[in-house]
Amino acid sequence: MRGKGMLTLRVGFYLITVLFITIFLASCGKKASDSKMAEISGDLWEESADRVSEGDPKGEYILMGINKKESLIRFYNVELSRVQSFEYSGYSVYHDAYGKLCALSMFYPGDAVKISLFSGRYEIAEMTKADDAWEMKDQYNYEIVSESEDLRYVKIGSAKYRIADSCMVFNEKEQIDFSSISGTDIITLRGYDRTVNAIIVEEGHGNVTFSGTEDYEGGIVVIGNDYSAVITKDLSIDVREGSYTLSAANNGLGGSTTIDVHRDENTKVDLTRLDGDHASKKYSEVTFSITPKKTVLKINGKKTAYKNPVTLAYGTYAITLEAPGYDAVTRILMVNSPKATVELDVPSLLGDESTASSDESGNANVKISGKGSSSSDEDEKDEKSTTSGATDITDTLSSTLIDEVLDSILGTDDDSSTSTDLTSLIY
Repeated sequence: MRGKGMLTLRVGFYLITVLFITIFLASCGKKASDSKMAEISGDLWEESADRVSEGDPKGEYILMGINKKESLIRFYNVELSRVQSFEYSGYSVYHDAYGKLCALSMFYPGDAVKISLFSGRYEIAEMTKADDAWEMKDQYNYEIVSESEDLRYVKIGSAKYRIADSCMVFNEKEQIDFSSISGTDIITLRGYDRTVNAIIVEEGHGNVTFSGTEDYEGGIVVIGNDYSAVITKDLSIDVREGSYTLSAANNGLGGSTTIDVHRDENTKVDLTRLDGDHASKKYSEVTFSITPKKTVLKINGKKTAYKNPVTLAYGTYAITLEAPGYDAVTRILMVNSPKATVELDVPSLLGDESTASSDESGNANVKISGKGSSSSDEDEKDEKSTTSGATDITDTLSSTLIDEVLDSILGTDDDSSTSTDLTSLIY
């Protein structure tokens, strides 16, 4: 009886130990829901992958994906420049870059790892993240540069990270072609040393195209706070997935609407639907409130009295402010609602803050206090709407587009106060 009791006690102890280890590994690191990035389906598993002979693989591997159904992990062998797959099981052990035990859910496509196999089998014994591996999450202010077919890199600020020839790109759970990345996408980079092994598209993009452009050609369209373009017949804009306010104006026509952009889909906008009665030219009563009081207002280069509301046809205007003791300031204003109030403060315009708001009636109250936004970069990234009516669109335009718009408005006007370099007046 005593021997049987001791046996029962030992079995119970081992079961508790196994249960503890299982719970520890399952709870290690990020939540289980985060592991979806490692589960790859689709074309990645349609081709058979090579398997190596028994023994420990040499060199570093780049993890491509985890097939839970088949209990396989697929890798890119950097040294051999080929794809290989290995089995994993409950006996496989995983370590993070610091050598600590962790769960399989902590591994993601693009991770640089070292692996060892059980002797005589194609089964992973240990998998450890490379100690020089890194991750840059949710990047949106970046540039992908291709100097040649063999040299590509990602530029973030002043730092450059070489894109490996074997770099993989993932869109949700599918591997996609490198050319599918748009500069509007939000991406996560994974790599080691100064090399990018994988790019994950966290927020992709769709395409916005236009119809009914005839009366709008030469005008400006603005989508949210980040996208703008001169309207042409075949205009097409890549826009990050999400909901946006789209505004357009030209030659007495204009309006705003809300659009939803979906990943890898086309959104078509009929501009003739923006303004209701498309046949009639529309005007806005714009009230200007300017500080300091003796500031001279020029609209499209012409001195304009602003004690009373100014009547402006729907369109885009260059607003120049000349205040005693201050440099001249020029901003670009889009007008596309019946009434608008524009507050301009010259000292703040030469600073670094800017805000815009809309009143309850739907008319725009645009309060401008500088070129930049008072929100953080993170807030700017998430902002996906713009006020209707009179909207300061200067910061939405690229420097090239600013020069093009100002040149179109002011370039041939003898009364213009601009210099040859029109962008020099933008603050």
